[in-house]
Amino acid sequence: MSAEATSSVGELFARYGEVVFRRCVQLLGNEDKAMDAVQEVFLRAFRGHRRFRGECSPMTWLYRIVYSFEIQPAARDSQQ
Repeated sequence: MSAEATSSVGELFARYGEVVFRRCVQLLGNEDKAMDAVQEVFLRAFRGHRRFRGECSPMTWLYRIVYSFEIQPAARDSQQ
């Protein structure tokens, strides 16, 4: 990964990390699980930064990652 990508995701974390954390706490109801989820969200943002097309705000993109990470497993569990 390039230094530019690392810097960009670092900037995203500095700007939106707390908001993403609060949202994860709301979804998970547990701060420890939320901290793990935040790490995963920003790791996925780092890995997928080239797919961000700028058609939405960075916060919207991060929320989409949060929901795809958190809600899909819950939806699968509820169907079983």
